[in-house]
Amino acid sequence: MKIFSIINNYPKGNKTAENALSVVRQPSFITLPDTTLTTSNRPFFIPDFAEPCTVSVQMAVRIGRLGRCIAPRFAYRYRDAATVSAVFVAQGLLQELQSAGLPWDTACAFDGCVALGRFAPLPETGLDNAACSLDIDGKPVQSFDTSEALAGVDDLIAQVSRCCTLRQGDILLTGSPFAGQTTVSIGTRLTARLNGEALLDFNVK
Repeated sequence: MKIFSIINNYPKGNKTAENALSVVRQPSFITLPDTTLTTSNRPFFIPDFAEPCTVSVQMAVRIGRLGRCIAPRFAYRYRDAATVSAVFVAQGLLQELQSAGLPWDTACAFDGCVALGRFAPLPETGLDNAACSLDIDGKPVQSFDTSEALAGVDDLIAQVSRCCTLRQGDILLTGSPFAGQTTVSIGTRLTARLNGEALLDFNVK
């Protein structure tokens, strides 16, 4: 199983260190190991190198069949379920690595950093008009609609499949406009929703 994490897919989140809008016109992706997954509402443990540690809610889509070089008009055949995820990043370390021009893996591909919710049938409203939200200790902190994205889910599937063969069970994290903006701390509880349905609810330790 592979996890494809989309970056630069929301204009509001495409900012440089100087807080100016980036010139990025289309999303790209990084590949995460399967050990990054935390499932079944198990707690997330903040590692000692992740200070500060930030979180962003993202919609996650599960791939249902084998495919490569998929045309966007056929991409709907390759997805079978959706959920929300809470993606954690060692933000301070990420900025250090980016400034030095080094790979980001240590900051955003560590064990357990992707809390994955319960998969649900694809929403009737479609994946490109879905509402994602995140609460911390019952208070709303993030909310957005996937219609704000630069690229829809089918375009993302097509883009990734041009580079990497997709297999059944692979997961596509479709990005967030809130990356790096919300800090989490030990002892908090996170709840993430897709179209108002809570699919992820866990503690940070």
